[in-house]
Amino acid sequence: MSASRTRLRRLAAVTMAVVACALSLQAIEPAAANTSGNAIAPVDSLARGLTDRRAATVTAPTDIAFTPDGRGLITTDAGQLRVLRPSGLVPGAAVDLSARICDGGERGLLGVAVDPDFADNRWIYLFWTFDKNSFCGVASAQTPVNRVTRYRLRANDQVAGGSARAIVDNIPSPATNHNAGDLDFGADGMLYITTGDGGCEIGAPTDCGAANGNSLRLDIPLGKVLRVTPTGEVPADNPFVDAVDARRCTAPGGPDPGTGPCTETYAHGFRNPFRMDIRPGTSTPWVNDVGQDAWEEIDKVEPGADYGWNIREGFCLTGSLVSCEPSSYTDPLFAYDHDSNCRSITGGAFVPPATWGGRFAGDYVFADFVCGSIWRLHRAADMSYNAKPLAPAAGPVALTFGPSRQGRALYYAEYFSGQIRRITQS
Repeated sequence: MSASRTRLRRLAAVTMAVVACALSLQAIEPAAANTSGNAIAPVDSLARGLTDRRAATVTAPTDIAFTPDGRGLITTDAGQLRVLRPSGLVPGAAVDLSARICDGGERGLLGVAVDPDFADNRWIYLFWTFDKNSFCGVASAQTPVNRVTRYRLRANDQVAGGSARAIVDNIPSPATNHNAGDLDFGADGMLYITTGDGGCEIGAPTDCGAANGNSLRLDIPLGKVLRVTPTGEVPADNPFVDAVDARRCTAPGGPDPGTGPCTETYAHGFRNPFRMDIRPGTSTPWVNDVGQDAWEEIDKVEPGADYGWNIREGFCLTGSLVSCEPSSYTDPLFAYDHDSNCRSITGGAFVPPATWGGRFAGDYVFADFVCGSIWRLHRAADMSYNAKPLAPAAGPVALTFGPSRQGRALYYAEYFSGQIRRITQS
């Protein structure tokens, strides 16, 4: 099996539980109790009234986004950006980073976003692992870095020559896993970026997994949601801008002098927030944070909040299903344990009002890579969240809504089959 195709297999392996879990629960907002809600279960059939068809096939897809003119942008693990038109997949790549990328393990071309002013500026953004020092290994000062590069996408499905500009850079990748890599714009026009904890601790390469404390450190940009302008600058209202000795940590030229905290940081305490979405009309990300041995969680992200990894996982102390007392950390909006072999949360997206005849409008759909399922998170009258089955999927890694002949459809990327699939109303 190729190195690129093993990347997310390793994601699943890292999150395999070492004990059989006994509880499964959902959160009530805003209460922090972990004793209510329904158990989550793998999905074995498509929800009634929907149709699921293949839209395209690419090797090892990782993310999907759509331009306002209806073009689908598909990233691949090995470093290509492909364009999907209604007529089919465009031959060749709009961007090919394969000669400059590290794509072993969970590294690679991981995320894509479209500027909200795309109709005027044609900007798109890619999150990828840059082979900065001609070394794709680990545990070295020469390890690669994650960066966000902005391009201008032309009408002919190629990027404009000379338009590439790194706007966020030098995000450490000390091990091959936990790079995160999602990008999304809020209603405030700011670009939100997820970063993982790097797998192993900066300066302590043997402290990995639950021993890795990078996410709680404010002086490094790992295990965070970052927030920058479309040109990569730090917004003046970011939560740590006025902190003592605050500095910009992800400038293309290298970190600013100082000891931190990083001014790009919007929230912290995440393990591997691989995918997120921002509810339309807001600037509040919902982050899907991949857990370790006990919990998968969906976090409603607030500025300056600390979500507790590596001290807490889900509602509980890391690795525990029973030590779940209230704490100073921010609890998830929703969490599920590994009892049903669902143990690696991935894509998430909000259902637009005009989709599927208005069914499920406003619900949040999310996926699990290991048990191959997509659910919708529905808020009931009693304010609790319940996971309702939507569709089975083979290694789903990204979800988004885009155009179709029926109006809007859910597009999702299957890593193992290489398929981009589309769920429409029957």
